[in-house]
Amino acid sequence: MFGPPEKCYYRSVSDHPALLVKKHGRGAVACFPWDIGSHYAQQCHQGHASLVMGAIDSVLGLDRRLRVTTSPLVEVTHRLGQDGRFEWVALFNHSGQQGKALHHPIPIRDIAIDLKPQKQVKAVRLLRAGSTLTFSPRQDGRVSITVPQLDHYEIALFEYAE
Repeated sequence: MFGPPEKCYYRSVSDHPALLVKKHGRGAVACFPWDIGSHYAQQCHQGHASLVMGAIDSVLGLDRRLRVTTSPLVEVTHRLGQDGRFEWVALFNHSGQQGKALHHPIPIRDIAIDLKPQKQVKAVRLLRAGSTLTFSPRQDGRVSITVPQLDHYEIALFEYAE
């Protein structure tokens, strides 16, 4: 049901599940018995993405290596360097996209990146801005930085100590 709350408010409770979960040994599976992907493609509602991510977090129970606190309009990509000397987190600002039209994006400030790197980090650089960020590793091995401003895109490079 889509529309204003006064039109799509539920009047009865269904016995159809919204999410099915089965754990077996060390494995687990989760299934939405409805087409959540089509709902997201049609409506682009952040709630659908949150449902999927919440199910993954809940079923797997894993601590994510990467946590990024920012607008849902920021696309995040995380990769390990092929030679194993660094990791990078790429940020792409989609705020300027209106349908098929692309306009200048609105700058997004103070993006928090919290990473559990595979090795000890010696430096963190923002490649597009050409700047080095200060950081201090925590007891749990995680490294936290703040990207001061994201215009179109930025890449945070986490360089490993040798």
